Amino acid sequence: MLLDAGSLPKSDREGFEDDVVSDEQPKDELIKHGLVEVSHPEPDRRWGEYGVFRLVGHGEVTNGNTCSKHITTKGCLCVEKHNVTTVDGKNYAGKVYYRRHPLYCYKSSCPLCYKHGWAIREAGRIEHRTKEASKKFGLAEHIVLSVPLRDYHLSFKALRHKAAEVAKKRGVIGGCLIFHGFRYKPYKGWYWSPHFHCIGFVLGGYSRCRNCKRKSNCDPSCNGFDSRAWKLFNKDGWYVKVLGKRKTIFGTAWYQLHHSTYDSSVRNFHIASWFGVCSYRKLKVTPEVRKELCPLCQSELVDIRYTGCNREQFSDKREGFADLVENGVVVWSEKPRRGRKGIAGARITKGDYVDLSKEAVEKWENERLVEKMFPSQFPVCFCCGEAIHSINYLGNVDGRPVHTHCKEKLEDGRQEVV
Repeated sequence: MLLDAGSLPKSDREGFEDDVVSDEQPKDELIKHGLVEVSHPEPDRRWGEYGVFRLVGHGEVTNGNTCSKHITTKGCLCVEKHNVTTVDGKNYAGKVYYRRHPLYCYKSSCPLCYKHGWAIREAGRIEHRTKEASKKFGLAEHIVLSVPLRDYHLSFKALRHKAAEVAKKRGVIGGCLIFHGFRYKPYKGWYWSPHFHCIGFVLGGYSRCRNCKRKSNCDPSCNGFDSRAWKLFNKDGWYVKVLGKRKTIFGTAWYQLHHSTYDSSVRNFHIASWFGVCSYRKLKVTPEVRKELCPLCQSELVDIRYTGCNREQFSDKREGFADLVENGVVVWSEKPRRGRKGIAGARITKGDYVDLSKEAVEKWENERLVEKMFPSQFPVCFCCGEAIHSINYLGNVDGRPVHTHCKEKLEDGRQEVV
């Protein structure tokens, strides 16, 4: 008879409940049973740290002057389209919609930017890639893979590779692995207990096991996901469990990312990684470019700025509506975009790169002086009729431009006016 973790005695269920109960044992017990070497790092006594592993947001602030502080504002100035009454009975005629954006460094270690900067951006990427894979492989599931004591001594690279292999053996053909090094108990806080959360795809789907009437008393002959998971658990010690049906992929990914774990000794540590049919080699996905739209008229938001005197009304609001005109003065306008020569949206091309050698700079300065003295692009010598291209060859006879060598010839009587 195949048992589910929910039907086991409480002592046997230790470590199966995600983020609540751990399969952790004291270090001396691990050494006693030969599961780790004596050189295994001691648990760090500081909260949320274990050796080089840390909870996200437990590093140093990247830049205290900019992280989550400097605000850019986007909005919609199409006030003529905002003369509508919403379901709450409010009319927004003459109102500008605005949305404020703090600046983020997008580092998982930064305590100011990890939750609403890095985690949101990473969750959006996971959602986009998972939705593209869902078109081929069906419904995405939330799967938890708990690391047994016997594998605590493995390096992270080996542990992550083994987690992917364990998932494949149970029928998970691909997905995203998110590393969690800690679990949480209300009376204990965060403590070391490595496991992986996977947003992936089960071969044949999981609806058969989810809707099974014998959920806590599986039939070994059915060979469903739960049946395979329990049989392999008795062999390799990895407990793999599929959680409830997901409401949103983004919400699941963001929640799991915002208390995930990173290695502080690795500069670009990848907390979320892909495997199987969702790996970068096997699944090619075009990056999604999301447009921010006005909730009223669905126009694309642009960079705007406020030039009024009542800035306090926006200090504690992330988004909202404001009057376009205050005291007869328009206080909202589109912010000019920085570009080459003041042209909004201009791009630098190969022709914009100039020669900065000493000779080229002197020639450019001379030409600028000539253009300043004479309105035309290049003055024409009234003697020979040719253009004067350099200030070094520019002379003046009765207020008319002339080559210096032509001027000498005129004075000596060797040159006649053309």
